[in-house]
Amino acid sequence: MLAHIHTYPVRRFVGFSTLLRESAEAPNRYDGIPTLWAKLRAAMESIPTRIGTDRFALIEGDFLEKSPQATYSALVEVQAFDGISEEMERFEYNGVQLAVFDGQGPPSSVNQLTLKVLHEWVPQTEHRVSANRELFVFSEAYVPTDPTSAYQFVLFI
Repeated sequence: MLAHIHTYPVRRFVGFSTLLRESAEAPNRYDGIPTLWAKLRAAMESIPTRIGTDRFALIEGDFLEKSPQATYSALVEVQAFDGISEEMERFEYNGVQLAVFDGQGPPSSVNQLTLKVLHEWVPQTEHRVSANRELFVFSEAYVPTDPTSAYQFVLFI
């Protein structure tokens, strides 16, 4: 399993979030995710410092351990937070090292790749997962219903 390791002095994202789970006992709720993406698509043209056309899904609190709350965020990357609408959430990661894995298929295929990374790649590398979060990168050409459509799965290491 091949991972591309990248180190960044800073990565900034803006977008919208929803709770996936409100308590550790509750099941994850995915019904609000399509609304997040629609809201982000409507706002993308008004983001002055946007970098590229990729879209990012950030899941926090549901990766290595099940935190009481888990969130899902639909994001785009930005150079700076200048001129960003106040209703958009801001995420900044400083000195971050990322392991990037290539995947393909619908969003439902993500779980298979995640398990493969955790059970095959992580035990065989000197890198350790550094946060209870995962990031997915979808190009502008990504089609969720196309089984050959490519995406990237990203671990914070």
